Amino acid sequence: MTQIQSAARPGTLDPSFGEKGVLKLSIPGASGKLPGAVLALPDNKLLVVIQSQTPKIFVSVAKLNADGTPDDQFGVGGVVNVILPDHEMEILRGFTPLADGGWLISGQYRQGMVVLRQRKDGKLADNFGEGGVLLLPNRPGSDSEWSDTKGIEAHRHGENSAEQAPKAMMSGAVASLAEDPDGKIILAKYHWDASGNSGQAVLRLNADGSPDKSFNGTGFAYIDLGGITTNYITIVAVAVQANGRVLVCGNFQSETDPLVAFVTRFDAQGRVDPEFNRGRPLILSPANMLWTELRAIKVNESDGRIVAVGLAIREDRQNTGLIVVLNASDSFNRVFNEGQPLFSNMLPQGLRWDKCALQANGAFIVSGSGGDGYVSKDLCAVTARYLPDGSLDADFNDGDGYSVFLEEGLFTATQDMTVMGDGRIVLCGNYWVDAEPWPDVIGGWVLRYLA
Repeated sequence: MTQIQSAARPGTLDPSFGEKGVLKLSIPGASGKLPGAVLALPDNKLLVVIQSQTPKIFVSVAKLNADGTPDDQFGVGGVVNVILPDHEMEILRGFTPLADGGWLISGQYRQGMVVLRQRKDGKLADNFGEGGVLLLPNRPGSDSEWSDTKGIEAHRHGENSAEQAPKAMMSGAVASLAEDPDGKIILAKYHWDASGNSGQAVLRLNADGSPDKSFNGTGFAYIDLGGITTNYITIVAVAVQANGRVLVCGNFQSETDPLVAFVTRFDAQGRVDPEFNRGRPLILSPANMLWTELRAIKVNESDGRIVAVGLAIREDRQNTGLIVVLNASDSFNRVFNEGQPLFSNMLPQGLRWDKCALQANGAFIVSGSGGDGYVSKDLCAVTARYLPDGSLDADFNDGDGYSVFLEEGLFTATQDMTVMGDGRIVLCGNYWVDAEPWPDVIGGWVLRYLA
């Protein structure tokens, strides 16, 4: 059942938001009910990007007041619908806040990656890409070099077309973009160059979406695992340090390992950083773990600490949440869990961390989903707060250190998390039900926990 608390205690649902802390997503004018990502704004308002279930609408962006009601000053009725007549958003990746008060929305369309840049009022930034939209195809020639986006416009009205089944869903949106100190955009994707070479790469774009050729001389740099032979490699997230160096976390599969997590770093010029682990990727393959997978990485602005989170699977096939804390250089932070990776196992059904957010006092928030990674009765939304030493914060949710969100008769899967300026924690996700022949997603939710 939904966790409801009567007193204002950290880690409990905020009664001033939605209905007793939970907003079941149904916003007039939006193209669907399934949230892909959330973003906290400086004025204690929120943005929610919604997966389109309406033909020709690429995504809907809704702005919410502090109490969860639509902000009527944004778009029409609090909603901006982005129209791309010739493309469909297949997977939403997430929000990236920008220093100018705008934001990026990233995702996957059929041919590759798409990035939208919006201003504070929700209008597409016409000085980015083509009319505010940048299409980055996986293969040269599948679109023009930086896309043909004629006919794109941000509509300020909803369309009453009948909703259709969601085109794609993912459990836990993965954001793979960041803004560097100079206002340039760092992203990760599968990349083909003009010579026909291809692979997982980090790209740096100018503020207008054009390639920044000062990054490795080409605007991109391929991931090099230092001679490790892989069958598969993917980048899941990037983060930028204050000096412009780019952290990358991802996962690879080899002939002997099903999945192994890694962290590597490029310098501000796009070269493999020799000062990070002597120029080699940091491989996370702890003993007694069959599988390690990272899903998010963040940098603490105050001291430069690096926090990466994801999943580790034990030899008995149990899922555990994986947390790794590094110093600003590359060494394991000895304050956190005595310098070792931490495996979260507070739920008997297992869990996985998808998101993390760092706080000025050294504590950090993690969120994810309980269960074995499949839609089942064990699926639930989980949020925890850890202290700098790796212990759960006893002030969070009456001593538990973590909170679980459930609704009776429903399964709750986490998609994204953001932390507001006053420390309150916002999650979004989807409701699933058991159905034949497969479980079915029936709606979305946004919740807020007290700080």
